[in-house]
Amino acid sequence: MSIEIQPALGAFVDWVRTTDKHATTRLALLRRVDLALGGNGGEQVPDELRRELAGGLEKWRYELLDACGGRLCPEDRGLCDALDLAANELLGRAVRAPRWPPGWFGECTDRLTTR
Repeated sequence: MSIEIQPALGAFVDWVRTTDKHATTRLALLRRVDLALGGNGGEQVPDELRRELAGGLEKWRYELLDACGGRLCPEDRGLCDALDLAANELLGRAVRAPRWPPGWFGECTDRLTTR
């Protein structure tokens, strides 16, 4: 039995659209990731593309962490978790809990102006 604890990236589309000044680019990346993770009708995705997409997700994750200065609101924390786990899945690694750098917990103080 498989239990999905973390929300999928798709659950954050509206959040990204309304809060991220780079929403157009981020949403395009999410569409590409969705295709690579099975939304492409079962076609095999080249490893190079999977690595490129995983790198894009990881870059976004660290940009989000930096923008909030380590003080994340619950939505951003969930998004960071989903970005980390999707990158892990793209790379074909074993299922694991989301990774977190030490000291990155808290609340985002001014969500709409930090990006």
